[in-house]
Amino acid sequence: MKTSNFQRIVKGTKKSTMLLAAVAFATSVSFTSCNKDDAPGADLSLQNETAQVISPGATATFTGAAGSISRGSGANNGIYTVANYFIDNGILSGTGYHIPNGFYYFDLSENDNAPVPTGSTTPTVSWDIAFGGTGNAYITVNSGVRLKAIDKAFASVTLTDTTAATLISIAAGGFGHDGFLAPGTPSSDVDPTPASITGWANYWFDQHTLIKIANRTLIFKDAAGNVYAFDFESVYENATPIPGASGFPDNYSRLHFRYKKLN
Repeated sequence: MKTSNFQRIVKGTKKSTMLLAAVAFATSVSFTSCNKDDAPGADLSLQNETAQVISPGATATFTGAAGSISRGSGANNGIYTVANYFIDNGILSGTGYHIPNGFYYFDLSENDNAPVPTGSTTPTVSWDIAFGGTGNAYITVNSGVRLKAIDKAFASVTLTDTTAATLISIAAGGFGHDGFLAPGTPSSDVDPTPASITGWANYWFDQHTLIKIANRTLIFKDAAGNVYAFDFESVYENATPIPGASGFPDNYSRLHFRYKKLN
């Protein structure tokens, strides 16, 4: 079997150990600073767009991207759910095998995709998170945005959990693959190395499939001080990995995640 880009990323991830610091928050919930190199491009965040307002129970589309974003209703009206988020960057044909699809840029406070102009490497509007690498499964952040992670169910995470959460220093390649389920190892959504948090998913080698680690919630603080709990659920179309011509899933780069504002 030929070595896939995903396998190269996995190997590269193993060689480049992510630096993790379990830094406690102050009672004011402050994040420490990190290197601007964490971002894939220069900080062009202006925070001057008009946010996409979605009524409770309603669903909206993205600017310059396929997929949908819906807002919960009732007790869940603060939860936004993104499904099949996909951008045609002219890279992923839909029949490829572990092909990266450029970068997707997302602004949490705008509830929208941040479009990239032709020939530009980063958006000219504000953005918080960039999804890149194989399957767009690897997260990097804009300058001024901080990332923490905690092993607690998304529904239960509150602002006070930022104190116990682990501060993530994003290494080259981004925050994505964590546990590596070696050949012959059954699929699992349990982190095999829970003492450290280096990603949001396990890589199941036997099926070349990403499996979300159960109850791992990410926490972002944007440059304006807004704090969000974020649950990255899947990179597969309709959140279901389906084998393609290669025999392994290739219906990826259709991202699924949900988030809620904590402050």
